[in-house]
Amino acid sequence: IGYNGPPAGTHNCDEEWPETGCARDSKGSCSLALHAEQNAILYAIKNGSKLEGATLYTTLSPCIACARLILSSGIKTVYFQRSYAAYKGIPSDEGVDFLVRFGVPVMQLPEKNLPSDDII
Repeated sequence: IGYNGPPAGTHNCDEEWPETGCARDSKGSCSLALHAEQNAILYAIKNGSKLEGATLYTTLSPCIACARLILSSGIKTVYFQRSYAAYKGIPSDEGVDFLVRFGVPVMQLPEKNLPSDDII
């Protein structure tokens, strides 16, 4: 299980910067945050889970950085709810393209199967 948030052992942004909010990096992203995929993979490794051949379910399609980590960790299939590119307003889902290029099937869940709340 993973979620967007700070690395283990650090504070949430609202605790670290209660007055100003999260410090942003050069791309406008929270400087402390890990993506849900990164947190899930790190949690699995830290707790001795084997990822080789695993299936990953995410809310958004993986970004390119997460896609590299997914491929390297041995995850073999990815399902997602919504497009990361559409969410970020960028032209394409680079992470999906990357994974497919290297043989990892990536599938969007049909709208009729989506829960009303986001999944992680």
